[in-house]
Amino acid sequence: MPTSRQKRASRTKRTIKLVAATITLPFLAAVAAFSVYRYHFDGPFSTNTSTWGEFGDFIGGVVNPVAGLVTIILLVLTLRSQQDELEEQRTQIARQGFEQTFFTWLAAYSDAVSSLEIERSGKWLSGVHALGKMIETDGAVNGMIAEYRLNEFSRNSEENKENQRVELRVEIHNWWLLVYREHEPQLGRLIRTLFTLVRWVDRHPGLTESEKWDYVSIVRARLSSPELRFLFFNAFYPQGRAFTLYLERYALLDNLPLSSDAFIRLCTNMNSFPFEIRAFNSDLARAERSDVDSQPNS
Repeated sequence: MPTSRQKRASRTKRTIKLVAATITLPFLAAVAAFSVYRYHFDGPFSTNTSTWGEFGDFIGGVVNPVAGLVTIILLVLTLRSQQDELEEQRTQIARQGFEQTFFTWLAAYSDAVSSLEIERSGKWLSGVHALGKMIETDGAVNGMIAEYRLNEFSRNSEENKENQRVELRVEIHNWWLLVYREHEPQLGRLIRTLFTLVRWVDRHPGLTESEKWDYVSIVRARLSSPELRFLFFNAFYPQGRAFTLYLERYALLDNLPLSSDAFIRLCTNMNSFPFEIRAFNSDLARAERSDVDSQPNS
C-alpha cells in the first residue's frame, strides 16, 4: 500500500504533467493549424488586415476547442485530485483515531496488570510479581518431579506417550481451574481486556492483515514472562479457548521462556498443549499466513 509520501510524490508528478499538457497541446494545435494554412495558402504574407483577421479566426477556431477540452480535462482531474486528498485525510484521521484508541486500550491493560495484588507470607506483591505468584506451579509440580516424568515419558511406547499427554492436559486443566477461580476477580479482568483488544485489532476493517500483525506485535512485545505463562495456562481453561485462535495467528507466546515453569517444560517436551506449535514461533506463524507481508520479524 502506497505511503502518504509516495502519494504526494505521485500527485506532484501528475501536476507537472498536467501543466506541461496545458501548455503543449494548444501550442501544438496552433503549429499544426499554421502548417496546414501555409500548405494551402503558400506565398508572401498579406498586408491586408482583413486577411489577418480571417487567419486569426482560423487559428482560434482550431486552438480554442483544444484549449477548452484541455481545460475541462484539467477541471475533472483537479476535482479527482481533491477527492483523493480528502479521502487520504479521512484515512489519516481514521488511523489517528484507531491508534489513539489502541494505545489507550493498551495502557488500560497495563494498568490492569499494575493493579494486581496478592499477599504472601505477610508481604504484599503487586503487578507482574503478584501475577507470577498467583500462577506459580511449585505446589502442583516441582522441577525434580518434572524431570522424572520426562525421563519416564522418553522410555514409554508411543501409545503410552499419548496417554501421558492426555493425563498432563487434564492435570493442568484441573490445577488451572482452581487457580483461576481463586483469583478470578483479578485474572478475569486481565484476560478479558487483553482478549478484547487483540480481537478488536484482528477484526478492524480499516487495517490490512500486515498492519494487524504489526499492531498485535506491539502487544506481544510488551508481555512479560508472568503474563505469557498466564496466557499459556489460560488456554487449558474452557472459557479461555476462544483466545487460542489469536495465540496461534499472532504467535503471542513467541517470547515465552519455555524453561521457566515445570508444567510448561513438561508440555513443550511432551508436545502436549491445546494449540498449534506456531503459537510459540512468530516466524512460523508469519510463514503460514499468505496475507501478511514477508519482512523481518517484529
